[in-house]
Amino acid sequence: RYTIPAPFAMYADSESINIKNIIEEHKTTEKLTNHQMCSYGYKLVCTVDDRFSKPVKIHRGENAAHKFLEDMILEEAYCAKIIKTRLTKPLVMTEQDEWDFTNAKCCHICKAKYKNDKEENVRVHDHYTGKYKGSAHKRCNLNVLNVFFHNLKGYDGRFIIQEIGKFSKKIG
Repeated sequence: RYTIPAPFAMYADSESINIKNIIEEHKTTEKLTNHQMCSYGYKLVCTVDDRFSKPVKIHRGENAAHKFLEDMILEEAYCAKIIKTRLTKPLVMTEQDEWDFTNAKCCHICKAKYKNDKEENVRVHDHYTGKYKGSAHKRCNLNVLNVFFHNLKGYDGRFIIQEIGKFSKKIG
């Protein structure tokens, strides 16, 4: 709700299967199947310049949730590199923009008021046009990739959440 469009968006979905378990004799409870993520697909779109979009990627096989997270880390690095090297239009500020920044009382992204004058806020700009957008918390201005995942908060998300704990790199 309080976000600015990121220069990249990803649209993703996954599929899962039931794998039949070997049933042990003399047990009172039997787990008949084990659900596992078996495939995923995604499309990475650069929202400001389609030259940096990528074709659809589809993966099928074992450890699909783990492989998906590895791919997300690689795609995040790709997006950051493109922003740093190709979407590098310098910030252009008018006198009015500078006045607005200096006198800003809240973050234009999250809408939270700045706690004090010493709170670190940054000048947010469109890296493609150079146009000033507003004042923001530094942490609010770090979004480079939005991921839209079909049914993530439903059933599909559990496979990815379970796998996140196995990564040593911070997934942001």
